[in-house]
Amino acid sequence: MPYAISQLKVRNFKCFDSKSFYKFEFHKDRNPTILSGPNGFGKTTFFDAIELIFTKKITRLQTSIEDGRINLGKNILLNESDKDGDLILTLSDENDNYITVVAVIDHQIQKLFIEESIKYSVIDSRFDSDEDIDRFLGSQLQWKPSLQQFEKLRYSMDHFNVYYYVSQAESVHFLKNSITNRKDSMNVLLNTATIDGYIEYITNQLIGKSKSKKGVIINDAITLSNEIIETKADLLKSKIQGTNLNLQKVEYNQLLEYPIDVNPVGWDVETIDFDSESALNINSAILEIQALHSLATNSQDYDIYLHNQKVNVLINNSAIINDFIDFNQYITDSFLDKEKIRNLIFDWNKLIDIYNYSSFFRSKLEITSYKKGDLLKLKELDENLISSNIDGISDIITSINDANKTLSNRQNTLNDLDKARVKLHQLKNDFDKESSNCPFCNHKFENVEELEQSFLTLTNSLSAEKNEKSQEIQLLTQSLNTMLQKDLDAILAIVQSYDDLKIRELNALISKTKQFIENEKRVQDVETLFSYLRKSDSWIELRNEEKSIEIQRILQGSLKNYSNLEFSNDTEKYDFKSIINKFQKLLSISQPRLVDKEQVEKKIQYLQYKSSLSKSTELNALRNEIKNELLKVCKLRKIRDHLDDLQKLYQNSINDYKNQILKKLRVPLLIYTGKILQDYQNGLGVFVSKDEMRFVSNGDAKHDILNTFSSGQLSGFVLAFLFSMNKQYIMKSRDDIGFILVDDPVQTMDDINISSLIEVLRNDFSNKQIIISTHETDKENYILYKFLKYNLKGQSFNVKEKLYL
Repeated sequence: MPYAISQLKVRNFKCFDSKSFYKFEFHKDRNPTILSGPNGFGKTTFFDAIELIFTKKITRLQTSIEDGRINLGKNILLNESDKDGDLILTLSDENDNYITVVAVIDHQIQKLFIEESIKYSVIDSRFDSDEDIDRFLGSQLQWKPSLQQFEKLRYSMDHFNVYYYVSQAESVHFLKNSITNRKDSMNVLLNTATIDGYIEYITNQLIGKSKSKKGVIINDAITLSNEIIETKADLLKSKIQGTNLNLQKVEYNQLLEYPIDVNPVGWDVETIDFDSESALNINSAILEIQALHSLATNSQDYDIYLHNQKVNVLINNSAIINDFIDFNQYITDSFLDKEKIRNLIFDWNKLIDIYNYSSFFRSKLEITSYKKGDLLKLKELDENLISSNIDGISDIITSINDANKTLSNRQNTLNDLDKARVKLHQLKNDFDKESSNCPFCNHKFENVEELEQSFLTLTNSLSAEKNEKSQEIQLLTQSLNTMLQKDLDAILAIVQSYDDLKIRELNALISKTKQFIENEKRVQDVETLFSYLRKSDSWIELRNEEKSIEIQRILQGSLKNYSNLEFSNDTEKYDFKSIINKFQKLLSISQPRLVDKEQVEKKIQYLQYKSSLSKSTELNALRNEIKNELLKVCKLRKIRDHLDDLQKLYQNSINDYKNQILKKLRVPLLIYTGKILQDYQNGLGVFVSKDEMRFVSNGDAKHDILNTFSSGQLSGFVLAFLFSMNKQYIMKSRDDIGFILVDDPVQTMDDINISSLIEVLRNDFSNKQIIISTHETDKENYILYKFLKYNLKGQSFNVKEKLYL
C-alpha cells in the first residue's frame, strides 16, 4: 500500500543545527503542501533529506570537484562537525499504519563521498517525543547500511529522481544522460536487471567483446590450449628429430663391480627409469660410461694430466710467480718460515715506531721538537735507547724555554744567528770537511785552519754580545747535549738512513707481507712452485723481470707428455674430477669390464635400446595430448559461438521489450507535455523517437529538445516526464511510494504553464501526496486557490515561521 510523508525531523543536517529537532509536519487530509519562505531556511534541505534517506545520495551534490580520498575535515552534510546528524522520517498509509525510518550520518566520515557515512534502522510505529528518539538512538544496535535491506518499502532506489522527485536545480539532470543511459533508467521497473547481469557476465567474464579479448574465461582457455598445442608440437618435433627409434633388442649386461655397501648405478640396472622427474638422462649416462672407460684405460695419463694442470696454473698465474720472487728467501726445508716473517714484521713495526717518536733526535735536539711522551714511548720500545733521566731532560728544556722568553729581540736574533752558524758549521764538517769556503757567505779562506779560526773569532764576538741570560741558555743547551749525546748516537744509528718516504715504503711492505702470510692459498702456491724450482738456480741472480721469464721457462720444461696422444681430447670432453668424486668407491676396486671396449659398447647400446622403447611410448603420449587439446579448442569455440548467440538473443529480447515500453510511454508523455506546455510554438507536446529515448519536438525531428528548449520549457518537460513515468509505472501492487516531490517548479515557468501544471496535478494526481516548494508568495497563494476551487484544501508550510519562530 502507498505511503505518504507524515513527518520529517532533522537535527545537525546542513542548515539545521544540533540544538533540537526541526520538524516538518504534514496533515493527512490536506493536499498539496507548499513549502514556502525565503531562500536559505531549509526548503531544498527538506528535499535533500528525503532523497538522501531513500537513495544514500543527493543528486545535486557535485562530488567530481574534489578527490574522494581527501579528508575535508568535516562531513559536508553536517552543520556541526563533531556530532552525528539525525534524519527521522515517519510515513503513514491510508489506514494510519506507520513506518519510521531512522538515518544517522556519521560525523567521523569526512570525505566527499557520503554513501559510507549513513546507517539505517526502521520501526513499524512512530515516536511520541524527541526524548523517545534520543533513547532509541542510544540503545538501537541493529543498524544496516541500506534502507532496502529491511525490505519494508518497495521503490526504485536507483531512479528516485525520475519516478518520484524533480529538483529545479537538477531539472535537466536526466536529459543530460546519454541516449543509452536514459533507456537504462527504466531497467529497474522493467525487471531486466537479472538479464542484464547475464549479458554482462557473458561479455565481461566468458567471451569478451571480441575473440582477441584477454582476461575472459573462454578466450583465455582457447589461448592457453593453443599455447599448449604449440609447445607440445615443438617438443614432439624435437624429440622425433633427436631420437633414433631403432628397436632391435639388446641383452642386458652389468658393467661395474660393486662393493657390498654400494647400490648399482642407475644406468647399470636392467630396469631403467626414463619417466619420472629424477629419471635417467641417457646422454649424461653415456658420457659417464665413456669417461669411466677413459679413466680405466688411461690411468697413468690422467696422473700426467693432473701434474700438467698444476704446472699450467703456475705458469699462467703471474701473481704466484711474483709472490715466489718476493718471499722465496723465507723458505726453509720446502716450507715457508712464517715465524721468521712475523718476527721481521715485528722488527719493521718497531723501527717505524722509533722513527715516528724520534723527531727530537732527528732534529739534532731542537727543543721545539721535544715531546716528553715521545721519549717515554722510545724507552718503552727499547730501554737501551733512552739512558738519560727523562724528567731531568724535561726540566732543562723547561728552563731553556723560560730563559728564551726573557731575551730581547736583538738577543733572540743573535741566538738564532749563532744557532744557524753552528748548524752550518756542523753540516760542513759532516759533508765537506776539506773545503776552505765559508758555508755561510762562501768567502774563500787560505786554508781550513784559517776558516776555523774565523768561525771561532766570530763565535766569541757573538758570545760577547749576549747577556747573562743568553749565557745561561748556552750553558743549559750544552748540558742538554752532553746528557743526550749517548742516546742521540744510539737512535741516529737506527734511523739516520730513513726519511718519511722510506717509512711509507716500509709500511707498504709490511701490509703486503701480512696479506701474503695470512692467505694460506698463496703460501701453499709459493711452496708448490718452490718444489718445481729447488733443483734449479738459474733464476736466482737475475733481475725480477728476468726471474719471472726464467721461472716460466723452467716450469714449461717440467710438463710431461701423454702416452696416449688422444687422451688430451678426453680431458676436454669429460669432467674427470666430478666422475672420480661420484664413483670414488667403485674406482677403488678392480673393474675388469670397464677396460673392455666391447663390454662398454654393449652397455651403451643397451641404454639406447631402452631409451628408444621409452621414447616411442612418450611420443605416442605427446600425440594423444595434442589431439585432446585440439578437440578441446574445437569445443571451446563452439561454446563461444553458442554464448555469443545467447548474448545476442538476450540483448535483442531486452531491446524489443524496452521498445514496447517506449510505445506505452509515448502517449502519456505527449499528453502531459501538451497539457503543460500550452504556449509551445512548434506544436503540441513532445515525442519519443522510435527505438530510442530521444525527445523531439515533432515526429520528423532528429535533434533532442535539450539543445532547443528554453529553461522554462525544459522544466515543464521534466515535470511532464516525471508525471508520465509515475502514472505509467508506479502501481500500488509493486510500489509503496505515494508521494510526488517537486522542488521550486515554477521558478522559470510562465503563468500559462504554471496554470497548466496545476491542472495536471489537480486532475491526474489527486490520489498522490504532492509536496511543492516555492519562495514566491503569489505563486503559493495561486496554487492553493486553484486546488481549493475543486474542494481540495492544501496547506502552506512556511519554513521560516514554522521552524525558526
